[in-house]
Amino acid sequence: MSSVQKKLSLNCRALKSRVLSLASSSQRLTALCGFLGSGILLVGCILPIFSYRDSDGIGYSCLNHFISSLGRPENSPQAAVFNSAIVLGGVMLALFMLGLGQYFCTKLGYAAGVAGLLGGLACSGLGLVPATSLIPHFALAVIFFNGSWIAFALFSLVIARDQQNKLPRWLLFPSIATVTCFATGFAIVSAAFLFDGHISLKAISSPHFSRPTIWPAALLEWLIVATTILWVVLVASCLHRRQFQSNSPKS
Repeated sequence: MSSVQKKLSLNCRALKSRVLSLASSSQRLTALCGFLGSGILLVGCILPIFSYRDSDGIGYSCLNHFISSLGRPENSPQAAVFNSAIVLGGVMLALFMLGLGQYFCTKLGYAAGVAGLLGGLACSGLGLVPATSLIPHFALAVIFFNGSWIAFALFSLVIARDQQNKLPRWLLFPSIATVTCFATGFAIVSAAFLFDGHISLKAISSPHFSRPTIWPAALLEWLIVATTILWVVLVASCLHRRQFQSNSPKS
């Protein structure tokens, strides 16, 4: 082998090593964004519950209160904590979704990443525009719901069609559960606003609004948040494990 060929071979190996190193760093950063985003959202949604009070003095219940109610300062003393967590957590999840799409490196993966990016940024917008500004808040919620369920559905297809087994197939089960919660919740909320004359944006914002003991739409919203956080944590854990295994010395 000539000196030129040897030099070219060394350069190719160095380039390959650098590409693999960048891919590993991107994978690690994606997992970190997933863990941070999930943790921030979880803490930000739970803490304000304990100090929340309706106009009639009744506390918060996940059975009949929408999550956005926690961001209303007149009822929630820790509204700033909630809204800040939604903004920061949404950014982290947007970066996680985008990084996950790049991790698969397929057209379908990129499409899922873009949809997830849109959903994550809309989630941040919900914190910047809290429920006190009801119409733009509702519009952002629609973008979040649609962007997110499309992202989860596309990632389900990506995982199912992936021949390199970049993520375990069992992740399809929480993926399908999350998509189901999103689709059911969006359908119930839409049906309530379209066909029930007692349910409207104006009625919900009224201090005299009488909440049902169990409100399916509100309960499903909490299920959506729970399944989303669970899915992100599971995927981030798998990414972290794969990255750790790839960096471990082989015997």
